[in-house]
Amino acid sequence: MNPFYKMSGILSTALLLAVVPGYHVNIFIAGIALFCLLGSQRTNFITAIKFLMPALLVALSFFFAGMKFYSGEEISAQTNLTISEASVLPPSFVNGLMLSTRILAYAMLGLVFGLTTKNNELIASAIQQARMKPEMAYGILAAVHLLPTVREEYRRSKLAYRVRGVRGRAFLSGPIFCMLIRTVRWSEFLAMAMEARGFSNQRTSYLEMKVRMSDIVFGLGLPASVVTLALLNRFL
Repeated sequence: MNPFYKMSGILSTALLLAVVPGYHVNIFIAGIALFCLLGSQRTNFITAIKFLMPALLVALSFFFAGMKFYSGEEISAQTNLTISEASVLPPSFVNGLMLSTRILAYAMLGLVFGLTTKNNELIASAIQQARMKPEMAYGILAAVHLLPTVREEYRRSKLAYRVRGVRGRAFLSGPIFCMLIRTVRWSEFLAMAMEARGFSNQRTSYLEMKVRMSDIVFGLGLPASVVTLALLNRFL
């Protein structure tokens, strides 16, 4: 799937979920995301469950917190409940269900994008489909790849301060300051290297990201389904 259209569909859906009330939409989006996640060839069931378990624990905690600390206000108008649902389901249960399913829907959308998208493909798609400047796109990719180096530099700085016997506040702020100095220096070297190799000029790409009909359907259909379900819950 094209990463740019995938990101556009997921981001617009996440923004719509923030303003659309009701747990029906959250459950639907979480189910669609789970189907896409398990149907992808870039991840497996064990990996998906491993990343999904913390989200399930957080959603469960929000569910019980929403039930326990429900203020007792009228909730049927805010959640688009029908008269029968409002009379059967306790308001505290609905409040907890709203909070937990929204957390779960956001987590599932993030997992779909994170576990099924490669960095190189995302950058290539941003350049080709989103018309992002190559120097900006490759700069983002280089910054992502520098993160392990920054973490290793922080570890070395802490070890150097510990060997010198530094304690107290200097031990906390010193390694961070050294890490920031090295990071600024690396970024300057990287910018000069990219400019010297002509990254600001028009370049060809070995990775051509194509746009299929399924990409357009996903990018437009996912947020459209949220709007459709919200309208159905409101008027039916």
